[in-house]
Amino acid sequence: MKIDAYGRLFEQELLLNDMTYGLGVFFAKDAYEPGVTYRSQYVHRDGGQIRQTTEYDDPQYNYLTQPWYTEAVKRGKELNFKEPFYDTKMKVNMITISTGVSDTLNQVVSRFRV
Repeated sequence: MKIDAYGRLFEQELLLNDMTYGLGVFFAKDAYEPGVTYRSQYVHRDGGQIRQTTEYDDPQYNYLTQPWYTEAVKRGKELNFKEPFYDTKMKVNMITISTGVSDTLNQVVSRFRV
């Protein structure tokens, strides 16, 4: 699936549940495309708007080392609940639930905040 399709899917999901702040997919290094270290799509609420962002692809943020990512990869398909923390990209406090998804082609982490 192309990254834009994830964005459209997540927009639809957010419209169905007003309790969720955002949904995202975060690919492992080289999983989306060889030579691509960071590839993500995060869809979130911004006031009354729903917005898509790739801000998490910033190498200085390095989502591959963030606890919500590394613990989800380690736990695999189990849900990984993180203690509340301040998300520097969205500039909001978050409680993140993430899960690892893996097959022979991709390793990704899906993340959402409630």
